[in-house]
Amino acid sequence: MWDAELQSQAIAAGVFLVAAILPAFVPSRREPHSPFLSNQRWGYGGVIIVFVATTISAFISPPAVVGGSGLRLWAIDYGLAGALMTVSVWAVVRAKHRHPWRALGLDPSSALCNALWALRIGLGVISVFTVTVVLLRVGTDVGTKASSVHGGAWRTHFLDFIAAFVVLSLLIPMAEELIFRSMAYGPLFRRFGPIGAALGTAFFWAAVHYSGPSIASTFKMASVFVLGLVFAEVYRRRESIIPTMTFHIVGNTTSVFIGDPHLQTLLPLGITAVVLWISSIVAFRLVASTPAVRGSDRPPGGIA
Repeated sequence: MWDAELQSQAIAAGVFLVAAILPAFVPSRREPHSPFLSNQRWGYGGVIIVFVATTISAFISPPAVVGGSGLRLWAIDYGLAGALMTVSVWAVVRAKHRHPWRALGLDPSSALCNALWALRIGLGVISVFTVTVVLLRVGTDVGTKASSVHGGAWRTHFLDFIAAFVVLSLLIPMAEELIFRSMAYGPLFRRFGPIGAALGTAFFWAAVHYSGPSIASTFKMASVFVLGLVFAEVYRRRESIIPTMTFHIVGNTTSVFIGDPHLQTLLPLGITAVVLWISSIVAFRLVASTPAVRGSDRPPGGIA
């Protein structure tokens, strides 16, 4: 018998799949003006296949023979899920495109410029947020409090933490962006236009963050939905998945450390964020000023 949590997850997964299948009954009526989107030849049937794989991945459990801390088991669990999600996207797109990663928006010719464009924005937001948190905690007793789950984990089980960190900060953001932006946006655009595609991809992304009937879960889903709308517009304008991947990676990386109440963790984090922010601004200006980027690498109608 399943416990209440598994039953809730199963019901949520069923609702997610039903909602994912419904757009398949809407005919494609719009053709994107953008060559980038119009050249994406996979249909909504491929999106359903990937969503089914995503749902299955949510119920993957780590092998029972693996010992160690809970972080290691968590890393195996989510690592396998992220790998299944990524492979399913690649397989569906590879059936239609010789160069699947490029079709999904991972163009190496514009990768550096797009990554730096996103870094200067993402690190700017994180720098302001982290510095604000540090200032609010200076003068309080939080510097001597016992570590939270995040802090205690990375201090006590360092190797396990590294494994979990790689999964949370790299693998999961990349897999989610490939599915909910690269994979789903084009087919939804053909059925509902840019607004419908943004709403649809944001809804599906928020739905997979459901963690039970609670205020915290509802707030998280609402936040992810709003962020999904922003990411969809960035993807459409930049014609690349690299900017939203960069935003996602920066955000997840920061979330790992920001929960640690120790100032000895927050101060280096704040300083590092500011230094990287300034460096990304300088690097972006240098890269964007090169003739190749000015002439061809900047996406049509892209955000400056």
